[in-house]
Parts: sequence; structure tokens; C-alpha cells
Amino acid sequence: MRIFLLIGLCLVLQPAYPQASSVPVQEPQGVIPSHEAVLAQLAGTCLAPAILPLNDFRFLAQGRATFLASSLTRRWIEEGKNVHLDGSKTQNDEADSLSLPVLAWTVDRAAIDLKRAGRKSVERSSAVALTWWLSDPSGRLLDTQSCSKNSTDVLERRVAKALADERYPETNPDLPLASRWRQIVEPVVLTGATAIGTYLLFNLRSRRADN
Repeated sequence: MRIFLLIGLCLVLQPAYPQASSVPVQEPQGVIPSHEAVLAQLAGTCLAPAILPLNDFRFLAQGRATFLASSLTRRWIEEGKNVHLDGSKTQNDEADSLSLPVLAWTVDRAAIDLKRAGRKSVERSSAVALTWWLSDPSGRLLDTQSCSKNSTDVLERRVAKALADERYPETNPDLPLASRWRQIVEPVVLTGATAIGTYLLFNLRSRRADN
């Protein structure tokens, strides 16, 4: 009976963590986007005003996080746009390529930050800040904008690391350390409960043997 009371006391003493509030990332049901996919989604939102009137254009990615350009290019091609990444030539000839408008961008910030949101979950904060320029084939500036977007969602701790891409520091955030309860107190309590339970068990057996 003492053993059961001790185990029950240990369960009652475990702390309850509040649920983190967040703005959920837009995603298909059951699909958890990778860190790169979330950053690309935010960047695409920033570039939407420039992309809307374009059907055939050159896309120049500059600065940091240029790997996002590949994800964006695939998305735009799926939407029916003819995108020439990094000023590549069209299938026709060089003159055709030079006759296209140019969308250039530079990323000032692209970051994923993970914070503890519970015993087995983390809050993912994603942020992108960029500037884009739209020019005609002659190089005349047509429009430019600076934009910053962010989003927040909650992931299982074991899943968060699997969504990283170690090739890029922007998509490979550090997992937050476990709480001090899990690091220190919880192991001590569980070890102590086990030791006391073992002692009581052998003590009970010893008394029965003496009787």
C-alpha cells in the first residue's frame, strides 16, 4: 500500500505547463511543413505583389538564404508562370531572355527559433525580412518594396528536429534545453521512488520471512 501511495504522490507533484498561444501556419491537414517550407511561404507572401502581374520573368536571388529561390520557383511554375531562375536563358535564345522583366530580391533575415512550449512540444517562430526590385528589360526600376513576415506554430519536440535542413543555418535551429524539472528534479524523484519502493518491498518480504 505504501508503494502505491508513493507512486501516486510522485504523479501529483509533476508540474503542468501552460499551452503556448500561437498563430498557426497555413498548411494542408495532416502535413507539417519543414522549416525551409515555412520560410519559403513567408517569402512568397512578401513577393506576391510583384509576382501577381508577371507571367514570364527572370528571377535573381541575392544575399543570404538564396536556397529559398528554388522552392519559390517550383511553386510559381506549378501556378503556370514561366520563371527563369538567376537570369537563365529561355529555351528559345538569349535575345528572348533579355527581353523579360527582372525580379530581384535580397533577404535581410530568415530565421527559425524554437522555444519550449510544454514537456514534449516546442513553439516554432519563423521570420523573413526581404527587399525586392522589379525592373523592365532595359533595367529601369518599376517598383520596389521592403517586407517582413512572421508566423508561429507548435510542434512535437521529436518532430521539430526532423524538419530541419542541416545544409543551411537558417533552417537548422537549436532545440531548447529541457526544463530544470526534467533535467534535475524528475530523475531524482523517480530514482528516489524506485529506491524507496525496492526498500519497502524487501522489508515486507523480510517481515513475512521472520513470521
